[in-house]
Amino acid sequence: MITLDTVEPRAKMACGHAITPRALYDYCWCELEKGSSKITCPYVTNFKGETCGYKWNRQAITLSAAMSKTEKMIFQTKLDKNRIKQQETESKNVYPDDIMISLLHHSPKLYVHGQTNGLRHRACPKCWSIIEHADGCLSMTCQYPSCGFRFCFRCLDEYGPGVDHRKCLQAPLQFASD
Repeated sequence: MITLDTVEPRAKMACGHAITPRALYDYCWCELEKGSSKITCPYVTNFKGETCGYKWNRQAITLSAAMSKTEKMIFQTKLDKNRIKQQETESKNVYPDDIMISLLHHSPKLYVHGQTNGLRHRACPKCWSIIEHADGCLSMTCQYPSCGFRFCFRCLDEYGPGVDHRKCLQAPLQFASD
């Protein structure tokens, strides 16, 4: 258990640890305010203070935390903004050329799966290489030789088991000038 409350029901998270919906809400908002782009399990595993660290997916959080519909939307937006801010910080030394940036700037603002007028270009969330979505699923794997990051074209989150990306929200555009 992450919280010691024995009265309130707890949500079992993917890592196997349990937390009350209210504690999950408080913890997530605290992490967002610190600028975190990933919400990880805070369960302390030993006396040295090491934590579980399992990355909780946003869908599990919004289903389990005590959040209103409006708070869920604000949570998603804040998480996306933190992730993009972190990606920009991590890739300070990567400068896509002006032509590729202009492709992103002129892409339509809304992605509608299956329509040809949807968002077609994104930057890899890890290395900022430009990826084009032609058609098919939302799973993208960066082809830059030293990267290989697999992510969702719509929400830009890491593509992994247990997340239904058919229901994910579109992440904001990646460049401040957009």
